[in-house]
Amino acid sequence: MALMSQDEVEDLKLHRRIRTGLIARLNDEFRKSNENDALVMLSEKVAELAESASIMQVVRDFDRFEEPHSEHDFGHFGWQGEMLVWKIDCYDYNGLWVHWVDPQSKDCVRGLTVMRADEY
Repeated sequence: MALMSQDEVEDLKLHRRIRTGLIARLNDEFRKSNENDALVMLSEKVAELAESASIMQVVRDFDRFEEPHSEHDFGHFGWQGEMLVWKIDCYDYNGLWVHWVDPQSKDCVRGLTVMRADEY
């Protein structure tokens, strides 16, 4: 197995940054959209807070990303003394089977889940 040249390594790094940037943009567009409520799930404990519209606005406005892959698919924030987290998952809803799919795939359906940190 041959080692990659420095140019090949740099090309690979560039490709990964471009891919990650595209995924982050797609996740941001999904998260900020008000049209995706059917694909949003609040945990039972978050739903009990009875302020889901305000919580969702915080999620939509979120911009303090700390996740290691920079895909903007996870965040956390404080809410009335509770730590809440949200995450975006990418699936292919193919008939009855649900499975993970590449976030760039045309078959990708994003889902957003909001929960308390202790439920994660």
